[in-house]
Amino acid sequence: MILQRAARASVVLGAVLGALVGGALPTQPAQAAQTPSAAVTTGLPTADTVGVPAGTSLTAMAGGVVETGGTTITNRVITGDVRFTGSNLTLRNVRITGHAVFRGDNIVLEDSEVGALSLSGTMGATVSRVDVTGSAGNDGIHITSGSGPAGRIAIRDTWVHNPLVTATSHYDGIQVRGVDGLVLERVAVDLGAHKPQYNAALFLEDMGAANRNITVASSRFTGGGYEMYSYALNVAVRNTTFSGGRWGHLYPSSPTFTITEFANNTDGAGNHLKLAGSAFVVGACTTGRLAPTLAGWFRDVPLTSQFAADIAWLMTSGVTEGYPDGTFRPASSVTREAMAAFLYRAAGSPSFSPPRTSPFADVPTGHPFYTEIAWLAAEGISTGTVTSSGAWFKPGDAVSREAMAAFLYRAAGEPGFSVPSRSPFVDVATSHPFYRAIAWMRSAGISTGYSDGTFRPAVSIARDAMAAFLHRS
Repeated sequence: MILQRAARASVVLGAVLGALVGGALPTQPAQAAQTPSAAVTTGLPTADTVGVPAGTSLTAMAGGVVETGGTTITNRVITGDVRFTGSNLTLRNVRITGHAVFRGDNIVLEDSEVGALSLSGTMGATVSRVDVTGSAGNDGIHITSGSGPAGRIAIRDTWVHNPLVTATSHYDGIQVRGVDGLVLERVAVDLGAHKPQYNAALFLEDMGAANRNITVASSRFTGGGYEMYSYALNVAVRNTTFSGGRWGHLYPSSPTFTITEFANNTDGAGNHLKLAGSAFVVGACTTGRLAPTLAGWFRDVPLTSQFAADIAWLMTSGVTEGYPDGTFRPASSVTREAMAAFLYRAAGSPSFSPPRTSPFADVPTGHPFYTEIAWLAAEGISTGTVTSSGAWFKPGDAVSREAMAAFLYRAAGEPGFSVPSRSPFVDVATSHPFYRAIAWMRSAGISTGYSDGTFRPAVSIARDAMAAFLHRS
């Protein structure tokens, strides 16, 4: 079948996420309320391996707003909150008792302590061996593009613990919004016993498709309502422990089709986890790539939308790149010329020499989709509308749902099946000219119609529904 061959052959993999740095790792801190089993605690930061090294002499420094950039700040203590607005800034052996906010680019923070850490509109940051000790009303680590693009951020060997919530606060161990490029490696987030204010140990927040290219490795996430929310493109999770969530490991509506890798992960008891539907469950350890990398995404398609996974398949299969403005326009009707292009590409863009004379009176050989439309005719998928003046394809007309059924049935090779004597749809009579194709759509599980039992054959098909039909074919 044309579309089945395409489904096997057309997946296009993107660039593989960068390799993570390895190394010898310390052991788990002794903290009764937050200590998982010994089998899963190796390779993580402890109170002895994070923060300002013992014996370091610190000099007081004023907080508030610090505009200095292009410099290194060492061996300082800041009491209270501080906001750094400069770029090309390094902090080493610095203790900040309150909330530390960075709004510049190219930030290095290492061997330091903060109550809470925010990277706002930061491009380029390395956070290493930092002890995040808690700041009233603030997340542990908050990374956002709110004040500008954020990305190319690596957080390693860092411990987030001791949440200090208020009656009205909302708490995430690590919250990520609008970030392109984040590595969390050997990071421990320990929230302890659940409190109503806790949301997640790791919250990749639903911001459309703004979060992308996230790697989580050799880490531990303990506590929260759920340990992880995953609203991001191209998420790789490996060698990581999830435990202690009030309701489970992964928030149920997380779009798991964007998790490209989930390997060698465990629960708090050391049981291997696998990705099953929209959950992390105990089972045989999964390895390797689960899904193709999405090089981009459509700004008008939320990852939580009904047909997001189908649209992702359309993109990775090379069937569509959307519009130049970065949109997919999911609610727009599919035109017949676009349908020809979609079917041709879904079939793998087969080698085809279009005829010098167009098979359709209204499609000149110079038409931008002439090859695809001519291929449709050559394969017998569409004969157009035959009139006394020739066959007309009507390329700019919207595709109806009944025509879509016919296109897909013919593209699949008109497979044999038991045609029901009673229609599966209340508005499609058995005498309908496309009844066989529509009944096949139902039999093959491509379309179940609407909740009221109708198929609505004359209604134009939207681009998002078309993506689902193609994906299921």
